[in-house]
Amino acid sequence: MRRIFDLVFPLLLLVAGPAQSATKSDLDWVRRFDEAAERAKETGKPLLIEFWASWCDPCMRMDKEVWPDARVVELSRKFICVSVDIDRDTDAASRFLVNGVPTIVLADPWAEPMIRREGFLHGQDLAGIMEQLPTDFSEAGEARAILARDRNNAAALVRLGRFFHNAQAPRLAIQYYSGALTTKACKSDAALRRELSLAIGLDYVLLRNWNDARKSLERFLKDFPESPLRDQALCGLLIANMKQGKRSDAEKQLSELKSGFPLSHATEAAIRVFADAK
Repeated sequence: MRRIFDLVFPLLLLVAGPAQSATKSDLDWVRRFDEAAERAKETGKPLLIEFWASWCDPCMRMDKEVWPDARVVELSRKFICVSVDIDRDTDAASRFLVNGVPTIVLADPWAEPMIRREGFLHGQDLAGIMEQLPTDFSEAGEARAILARDRNNAAALVRLGRFFHNAQAPRLAIQYYSGALTTKACKSDAALRRELSLAIGLDYVLLRNWNDARKSLERFLKDFPESPLRDQALCGLLIANMKQGKRSDAEKQLSELKSGFPLSHATEAAIRVFADAK
């Protein structure tokens, strides 16, 4: 089984003309959120939720320019698509904390938000985020079934964390990794604690949550000073510090990487990040 950091680290350096050959009605829209959520759970398909309003000009523009995009229409087939008028379905709007429209939420088959975008999206941008979601959620479903019987099952929590990380949903990955860290099984497994702690820190980097990334990675370096994964943590911390303008702190991480891990891919990545910021 691949270690968690092997799955996390390669994503650290990633940062993300409509063709109108169809109409919005070519998407198979469900008009009620509750019905869509039930259908998603039954079919195992993810949800694509459009929040809109009749008075919203960008929403009307998306109706004409974005939803008819041929690629959007094609990709929509792997989703249960629901169009929510926030003035009519206030419960759904409240559930997803919608404060403005248009808002697009891509959620897993259990209506857990994975990707969220607010404001007007061009067709190619919407298609790009739609492509990110997997078509097969069966592994997540199996793990959720285990948790329904044993909510403290560390293996299932880690499995879900890995699944959502690979699905480019780091917020959900952090949620499940954090849950796993609280279990008895994890507390007695130092190697697993180490990997989960690093995975959480690096997923905060992917979220561009620089404060939590810095805190998590600094804690990892303190708790696991002899870890063979130290270079991964130093690189993630360097990125977080650079993004927050803490160049002198980043220089310290770069110096340690060069001296302690001269042949590491993490060191190569950190050197590139540091050079690109000049």
